Amino acid sequence: MTTRQHGDPKAEKDLLGLLINSPHLISEVSEVVSPSHFTGDRGKLVYEAMLALHGNGQILDFSLLCDELNSNGTLNKVGGRAEIAALAGRYTNDAFMGHLAGRIRAHAALRDLGAVASELLNESQSSKPEESSILDLVDKAQAKLSDIISSNKQDDVGEACTEIASVAEMLVKPRSSSMQGVPTGFLDLDDVLCGLRPGQLVLLAARSRVGKTSLACDIVRQAATDNRTVVFFSLEMTRQEIWERMISGQAGISLHDMRMREATDEEKNKVSYAASELASMSIIVKDTPNTTPLSMRGFSRKIISRKGKIDLIVVDYLQCIQSGKDRQSRYELVSDVSRQMKVLARTLNVPVLALAQLNRTAEDEEPRLSHLRESGGLEQDADVVLLLNRPHVFDSEKDPTLATVDIAKHRNGPCQMINLHFEAGSVSFRNRAPKIEDFSKVSQDSPVAPPRKKKTNWYENGQFD
Repeated sequence: MTTRQHGDPKAEKDLLGLLINSPHLISEVSEVVSPSHFTGDRGKLVYEAMLALHGNGQILDFSLLCDELNSNGTLNKVGGRAEIAALAGRYTNDAFMGHLAGRIRAHAALRDLGAVASELLNESQSSKPEESSILDLVDKAQAKLSDIISSNKQDDVGEACTEIASVAEMLVKPRSSSMQGVPTGFLDLDDVLCGLRPGQLVLLAARSRVGKTSLACDIVRQAATDNRTVVFFSLEMTRQEIWERMISGQAGISLHDMRMREATDEEKNKVSYAASELASMSIIVKDTPNTTPLSMRGFSRKIISRKGKIDLIVVDYLQCIQSGKDRQSRYELVSDVSRQMKVLARTLNVPVLALAQLNRTAEDEEPRLSHLRESGGLEQDADVVLLLNRPHVFDSEKDPTLATVDIAKHRNGPCQMINLHFEAGSVSFRNRAPKIEDFSKVSQDSPVAPPRKKKTNWYENGQFD
């Protein structure tokens, strides 16, 4: 099979000639085109010499370019001064700079794709017919394709003169709601976080048996309303178990009782209605146990191409993810996975809610950031860290319905404690009503209703990261 070698030598020569005659454009072109994008050695060497002059603060012109090539011993390799003169004699309007740079980058991307395809073809022929080998090859392919996509994107930068005014206008613009991201469904939590915002990595951490997965399922059900699409990567539990928890939480019935005895007519009706509601939501659960960050990114892109968007990604749980790299210590693995989760959120511009384990010390005292298992990178990469606790799990004398969510890190706002109500039967969480005493403190003559929860003054406490 013959393959086409992509390239546009005419566009490359036109761009080089344009830079010789309009040297002020080299700063802009250098952000889009790199020497590796040129097909031949001649164009690559000339362009490298131009970048070297620019990097040294020298003004690019015909004489200096020839001197730079001569000092490197590459002037004869590019055809001598006659070839540089021929390039300088090619007149191209400055307005075509973007078009020429785009064509050169496009051809370079197609060459890279062809090289990846050829490499994968050779490796597929020599690979063992085993599932692990095939998955490794698929992950490698996704990584290489993602690299091509990222390397051929122009840097996303912003200047104050063009963006500050619009951002300031958005800050003061009246809003019908303070919600700026995907709602969790828990009022006090949404009041503080303003929802789960695109590009954020949010950690939900707790000890075993506290209910990380149950709370995640509750958030998924709430987030999937209003035609939102949610992707749930379950590395610990099967799809069947996840669906059972969602149905139980939606219906408000005991999951344990449903498994142990025959359902009543009322329970059957509740389950039927809950199943109908969930079936109308756009929730995708993937329960492949050996999922890697790269395969998550590839699968998410496939869902985006199919559904048009993803509003929230949930990962249960972070320490179960394989990095896809060999010979890593546990600390390095978790740190690498944590960073990849942040990259996933930023690349797809989607909030990522990743569940994580706390170490055993969290059973004897209130959970803290230092209890995150196996890596300080988790705290560093996360925009928000939520520490879930149910005191009754570790002390039978505590209120069995009380659950707390400590917003231990909040990069863009306050840190405070949130109380939730836990229902053991349906293994789900609900908004917790204020205590009766909170209402009794308010004067009966006051026309103002008591607030749902008093927030701390985080400006005075300095709780702003």
